[in-house]
Amino acid sequence: MHWTRCALVPCVVAALLLGCESEPPPKPTPPGERPPSAADIRRQFESVLQPIFDIVDDSTADTRVPEELAAQVQTQLAERKSKYAAEPAYKEAIGGVIDTLENKLRVVRDKQNGVLALYLCTLIRFFDPENSRVVRYEKWGETVKNRPVATINGWYEPRDAPVRTIYAFIEVYTPEDGQTHHLQVREGEEFFGLRFVEMIGNKSGILFEYLKTRDRFKVFSKSWLQKQ
Repeated sequence: MHWTRCALVPCVVAALLLGCESEPPPKPTPPGERPPSAADIRRQFESVLQPIFDIVDDSTADTRVPEELAAQVQTQLAERKSKYAAEPAYKEAIGGVIDTLENKLRVVRDKQNGVLALYLCTLIRFFDPENSRVVRYEKWGETVKNRPVATINGWYEPRDAPVRTIYAFIEVYTPEDGQTHHLQVREGEEFFGLRFVEMIGNKSGILFEYLKTRDRFKVFSKSWLQKQ
């Protein structure tokens, strides 16, 4: 399932972090009952996280986790942590869950999605509050989450120009002030912290560069997306 452009409420993130209390001592297993294995426990957590994994795999630079789903995941993770945290195999199990989440972090880093990166970092810290590997992703995510969001509405190519020049009609949303700007731009121009690097294909999209981090990302035109 592909979810896009929905708000991720701060209270969900805060609630996840509050779930990072110390682990209880191992509980005794009733006679004749097999304690759950690490694989069993890992499956329980990753079944809750699967919708998040699906979103990450299908994400673009602008994808967000819907607030309803984030709240549902938060509740179910807390329930499973309460149920399994005292099991002897819990620590091994969450090690595997964290490995999967860290792999998904690399995916959203490649897709240039700072907001999703920050959300995945809160999930990792839910399981491992002292995880030092997420620090660089948190710093990167904070920088990228306010990157302007560009939408390509159309193209214009003057017929009488001595040199072929193609302009793109775009909207640029700047998260820091909540404003939407309407522009006509061409290759090489810079605006609102972005640079129009080059056109993709035959007016299919634009390769942009975010000047603050020098990361590059692709945006495809509405007409191209409708054909897919």
